Amino acid sequence: MGMLLGIAAFCAAMMGGMASAQDGQLDITFGRNGLVSTDFSGNSDQGRAIMVQPDGMLVVVGFAQSGSVFDFGVVRYTSLGPRDLTFGTSGKVTTDFGISHDRAFAGALQPDGKIIAAGFATNETGGIDFALARYNSDGTLDTGFGANGLVITDIGGDDEILSVELQSDGKILVAGFSENPSTFLRDAILARYNSNGLLDGSFGTGGVVTTTFGTGDDVFTSVTVQADGNILAGGYADGPLDLDFALARFTPSGSLDATFGTGGKVLTPIDVLDDFINALAVQQDGKIVAAGYIDNNIDFKFALARYTTTGALDPTFGTGGKVVTGFASGSSEGRDVQIAISGKILVAGYIFSGTNNDFGFARYNSDGTLDATFGTGGATLADFGLGFDEAYALALQPDGKDVAAGFAFNGANFDFGVARLTSSDVPLPVTLTSFTAEVEDGAVVLRWVTESEIDNEAFLIDRRRDGEDFIRIAEIPGQGTTTHRTEYEYIDRQVIEGETYHYRLADRDFNGRITYHENILTVTVGEVDFRQRDAVAKVFRVRPNYPNPFNPETTIPFEVPSAEAEDRTILLQVFTTTGQVVKTLFDGTLSGGVYEVEWDGTGEAGQPVSSGVYVVVLRNRRLS
Repeated sequence: MGMLLGIAAFCAAMMGGMASAQDGQLDITFGRNGLVSTDFSGNSDQGRAIMVQPDGMLVVVGFAQSGSVFDFGVVRYTSLGPRDLTFGTSGKVTTDFGISHDRAFAGALQPDGKIIAAGFATNETGGIDFALARYNSDGTLDTGFGANGLVITDIGGDDEILSVELQSDGKILVAGFSENPSTFLRDAILARYNSNGLLDGSFGTGGVVTTTFGTGDDVFTSVTVQADGNILAGGYADGPLDLDFALARFTPSGSLDATFGTGGKVLTPIDVLDDFINALAVQQDGKIVAAGYIDNNIDFKFALARYTTTGALDPTFGTGGKVVTGFASGSSEGRDVQIAISGKILVAGYIFSGTNNDFGFARYNSDGTLDATFGTGGATLADFGLGFDEAYALALQPDGKDVAAGFAFNGANFDFGVARLTSSDVPLPVTLTSFTAEVEDGAVVLRWVTESEIDNEAFLIDRRRDGEDFIRIAEIPGQGTTTHRTEYEYIDRQVIEGETYHYRLADRDFNGRITYHENILTVTVGEVDFRQRDAVAKVFRVRPNYPNPFNPETTIPFEVPSAEAEDRTILLQVFTTTGQVVKTLFDGTLSGGVYEVEWDGTGEAGQPVSSGVYVVVLRNRRLS
């Protein structure tokens, strides 16, 4: 889909100040009229990644020039824009790997507040290798990671990390390339590290996966993890005629997923010449959005493609799954993409204003058309005022505001630059992606998953039976504020066989506001699932349980001869050694045979019992 906008019109509107509530305007509550720039030591510095902490602080990762070389650079800002002076030195940290140039292009924020920066470091031979650094929340290097907080990995050529993603198990995925120093051809690389910084030997070959799409350059610029644990990586590769969008999906072990595209890979030509993916995002429905730019030998333009879960282009998006957006004033390049809670797609990068490059943003509806409620005609600029400014990274705050990081010209060289835009696309306190109920071993097991939580103190579980009102049966602590996927489970053991129950879920914030989720689950508790073994019972007895000792479950076999079972009630109970009933495992009629039942180590109220010795008693009520 081709789009052409006149940039001059919306530049003038921004300079004059717009009085409407239109999204995409600079947030005047942040920094100086929505903009913040940071100089490290009077030289050239660039921000390349931005993360939002649960407390609202912003972390920007990039590189800073020190003398004639570059080092990793990290800055932390408060939610209002000033640097956080409790971080590093005056809010800034630089890290020198020791040889020459070191540059960070990617960053990730761990749930414990530690910060990962990734890029490359120069080695002793003058080549470059994968490099990672991990920082504590105060900006000091984490000595429990790699060698005193630093990791260097030689893939075999000149190697750069361009993207990093944290898995839910704490492992660290990175994507980039390795360039052969003789042929200068690049191979796309994924690597996975354990949380201590060592390569994960269960991934690929020794922790590394190399992917080729053809005979030319192959580069991964972005990596993300799907909800099912599969890994998506995107970038660019040589197609039949030129460079194309390149996308691949891998299993959690690093093998190409044969159910995706062709053998796990997809090549997509967007325009007649070169096309580049810079970022990936996965929608709530599992569709995959790739954002970047095209180079048609005249200028650059924003470019997007959306794929189904199997890797096919989505025909409901743009034209045949593709969107290209040009701007009348000149070149533009999409560098990062985020999916808003409404499903709208926000892309950040740069747009030529007619004089200089500025931070450039465009927001799209879910069908690929530009969103007229954002900026002017769907796009807006952020100009730091002194020259070329370009955004490389984008994040969405929990309050819905958009923050981007990159570099801003200061009149002599470049500084870290951060811009924040207004947005009315405010997310719900909790993004709930699933809520299920199942009957297991005579109890109802409720499970739910959240993708993010804002100010969430607790989940509330209500239950009712047919003809009755809801009653509150449990409170489960929430995660406060988090952008990480969280799985929850609650087991309701206070249910009766044959009854139907209805469950609803709510969340409560720290101000006491309660939000109920719409879906109400209904389940009927069936009979206890006994396993009848193919054997003839000769005596009325309990056999030895297994395992024994046990924690927390054990299986109890017992025999009921046919003569004992006819029209009689069988009672199987667990007692303490002092004769107190702990739990009734079965009370009903059975045909003759050998049975097994599991005891989960809980009492009648569902509470775990203490360690000790227990007695199982089998009775025929006819003889009691």
